[in-house]
Amino acid sequence: MDWVYRSPPSRPKRGEEALELAPFLLCLEQSITLDDVESGQDPPDFVFRHQAKRIGVELTALVPTLFDEGGYLKRADFKTFQAETKEPPLPKHEFEWGEFTLRESLDAFAMQLDRKTQKVKVWGRAFSENWLLMHVACGSPFGVLVASERRDMPGDEAEMADFAAKTAHAVSLMCRKSQPFRYVILFSGTALLAFPANDSNPHRLPTPSADLLDRGANAFDEYLDWRSRLSSIVEHPLLASETESGIPTT
Repeated sequence: MDWVYRSPPSRPKRGEEALELAPFLLCLEQSITLDDVESGQDPPDFVFRHQAKRIGVELTALVPTLFDEGGYLKRADFKTFQAETKEPPLPKHEFEWGEFTLRESLDAFAMQLDRKTQKVKVWGRAFSENWLLMHVACGSPFGVLVASERRDMPGDEAEMADFAAKTAHAVSLMCRKSQPFRYVILFSGTALLAFPANDSNPHRLPTPSADLLDRGANAFDEYLDWRSRLSSIVEHPLLASETESGIPTT
């Protein structure tokens, strides 16, 4: 992984993005061996080199609708919260991101995807492929798609599986229209889920299964109006147990 930092980023933000990218690259290496990763000239954010291909990579944080107005003010509030909670003695702190429906999150996703699609049209032809990486960071929706496991309440397993399938199906439909991006990839830590622009998956990245997408296509539309409440919890004394919970409600 040393080659990720061979050329130090010229801007602090790009350095932060490189750190976010490191766990993703560890997971990506299970599917594709990269020859090099370079900091881009903005655009793109990064350039992946694979065999004879140069892949233009746009990196962004996935945002829910409540961030659409007023930019990333909520994330700025969260950074302040993190700084304040580094000091004991309170054993547990919770930051509320708010509530939103799946429909609202999908609308926000569509707007964010369209903005990135319009941006890549300016520089995308210079590369063999173009990828959009969407970081499911604290406060982001669709954590259900990249979660290592779900903790469903007993008796709710079937409905929660339908909800996750509905989410995956809706996102997949939008990403199929995301040309010129070859892949739209959601990731969190070392977990990733790729949505190809068409049925072709030349790099054999992890994608939603056909059974999952079929289940989502047949799931009731009422799941679009389920509300989710997101919060991030930081616990002391180790300051290492930051977790995030999303609770869908009818």
